[in-house]
Amino acid sequence: MDDDNFIDDTGVDPADRDLSYNPQAEVLWLRGAKEKWLAGEVDTARAILGQAYAAITNSEEILLAAIQTESRHGNKKESDILMARQKTLFLVENKKPQD
Repeated sequence: MDDDNFIDDTGVDPADRDLSYNPQAEVLWLRGAKEKWLAGEVDTARAILGQAYAAITNSEEILLAAIQTESRHGNKKESDILMARQKTLFLVENKKPQD
């Protein structure tokens, strides 16, 4: 097996297969995005984080990873949009019920 290509004998990337069985596995999404980011594939990392957020809408970790990706690559506008989304998520999750 080639080190740059983790496709198994079935022709399917094991990470993709794992996600198809458990799309709520936040760590798999984050690992995949980080691998792509470290390989310099920023657009692919962004796409993975977008898919992850669609699968796990209230994931603070995924949203923070997306903010970090955008801010590290100078995309302040997108980073600010994501920060606003994170702030809204935080406020909703921490809203105390009124008696």
